[in-house]
This record gives sequence, C-alpha cells and structure tokens, in this order.
Amino acid sequence: MNKLRFYGLIAALAVSFQVSAQQPITADSTAKILMLVDTAGRLVNLHDFHGKVVVADFWFTGCGGCQNFYNLAFRPLKEHYKGDDRVVFVSISTDRDMAVWRKSIREGIYTDSGVLNLSTGRSTRHPLIYFYGITGYPSALVIGKTGKEKVLHWVNSRNCCSFEDLLGLIELELKLPR
Repeated sequence: MNKLRFYGLIAALAVSFQVSAQQPITADSTAKILMLVDTAGRLVNLHDFHGKVVVADFWFTGCGGCQNFYNLAFRPLKEHYKGDDRVVFVSISTDRDMAVWRKSIREGIYTDSGVLNLSTGRSTRHPLIYFYGITGYPSALVIGKTGKEKVLHWVNSRNCCSFEDLLGLIELELKLPR
C-alpha cells in the first residue's frame, strides 16, 4: 500500500471514528465530512440544506446499475419535484478523474446539469462514503430536513429501490415538522 493511500485511509477512518463516537449524530457533528466539490470547484456542505429534504444519488462513470437507477428513479423524482424548493437533488460522483466526471454530466447518462452535481474528488475514499457505509453502486439516500442529519433510507445495487419507494420516503419526510 503506498503512503498516500495509507494516509488517506487513516484520515478517513479517524474522521469516521470521531463522528461515530459522538452520540447522537447531529448536523454539527457530521458537517465536516459532508464537504464535496461542485462543478465549479467550490466546496459544498450538505449541511447547507438544513430544512430541506436532500435526495442524494451516488454513482460512478461506467456503472450500468447507476445509469438504470438514474433513468428509472432519480430523474423521474427530480421531474416530479420540479419547482418544489423543499427538496434538493444531489448527484454525487466517485469518479477519480474530474474530466471524466464533467463529461458524464454533459452526456446525461448518470446525471444531468439540472441537479447539484458534486464529486468526492477521491473516489470511494471520501469520509462521506465511509460515514454512510456505502459499499455498492448505485446508492441513494434521503436525508431528513430536521437539524439532525438523518438517513431515512439507502439502497445499493443489491437492493435498489424504485421511484415509488423513494417517493414515499420523501413525502413522509415532507410531512414531518422541522
């Protein structure tokens, strides 16, 4: 294992351990691992969407299941909630190469420019991936609108849920008080 990979793993585990050691998990305790890069190179924190339901899709270029999930669930959900500012759609790529990621956005196969496109910037070694325990792709999660970062549901390639499943979870969360 090379030094860079080793130190990256140690850093991710340290952040994960630090967060998991805190009870209960709150938006404040998770904020530092929720930083991702947008297409303009700016850092975006998922905590910035406090008060909104965040629907996140995790994918990588070349993943056939990711393409299917985008076409059958994520894109239709985005269209269903078009104009509803209570719901934010975030597409999170684990592509290592930023040029490949940007090309995939332009091509519209796994995501499109109509959602907030973010990148882990370092493949699956980003602390966010460890924090949510994402082990397969595609993965999706719905984060609640309350002050706590609450994962309502996540799916992976072995357990991919449908448009209807995610719609029900989003609607449930929208009915909850802030």
